[in-house]
Amino acid sequence: MQKERILVLDKQGIFLKMFRRRFKEKFDFSEDSVSKKDGIKVFDRVVYVIYDKLEVLDFLSNTPKNTNILVCLFNKQFYKSLSFLEEINSLILFDESKTRYEMVKELAFYFENKATV
Repeated sequence: MQKERILVLDKQGIFLKMFRRRFKEKFDFSEDSVSKKDGIKVFDRVVYVIYDKLEVLDFLSNTPKNTNILVCLFNKQFYKSLSFLEEINSLILFDESKTRYEMVKELAFYFENKATV
């Protein structure tokens, strides 16, 4: 069985440091800096990690529609102000107030969900 390919767009590299080992058996993570509009299509899922306002704007303006995306916000202020994004299909938000165990559990649910856009 082929592993699902997951692109991680994280300028600080924190996401993969925290979670790569936990999910490496089932998923193939890549942190390539591919062109988002063209290269993103070769991946089954995308994890977009946001740390500041510029990354929020980049995400909102450059992410193609009909892409299976997980948005990770490690900033409680962003989480509260962008909670409306949860209503968009295939988009999940979580913040730094959750424990690592809670984050792993939520990520496992997201990664194991076979529903695609």
